[in-house]
Amino acid sequence: MIRRLALPLPLLSGLLLGCEPSLSALTVSPVGTQAELDSHEETITLTKGIALGFHCTYNGRACENATAEVEHAAVATVYPAYVDMLSRSETDYRRNVSTTPRSVFVIVGSDVGATTLTLRTDDGDLDFAVDIVDR
Repeated sequence: MIRRLALPLPLLSGLLLGCEPSLSALTVSPVGTQAELDSHEETITLTKGIALGFHCTYNGRACENATAEVEHAAVATVYPAYVDMLSRSETDYRRNVSTTPRSVFVIVGSDVGATTLTLRTDDGDLDFAVDIVDR
């Protein structure tokens, strides 16, 4: 008798698509400044005084119960953000205007230095190295 292993669809999709959340930038920096998020290297580089909007996704949907904090609040500050229903949803594959909830944050470079951004979600946690540079 041959036994087949049947995996539930959510578990199977999690194995195929990845096992941890992903961050993506939503904004760009003004000319002459930096606001870069590298999801592969898990780094963020910001010019002092510049903000970067980003969102968290897991397997094509918004991260569940996401919270963010930085290790050194004197170097950078992170805030939860709200994206209105007229913004295009990255979790909607058709890229139509959508009311799909999103896990969005804004990080602001307060002073030159280095810190760590920690993002905690029901889907997993991430730590990004954050460098704030002078103009």
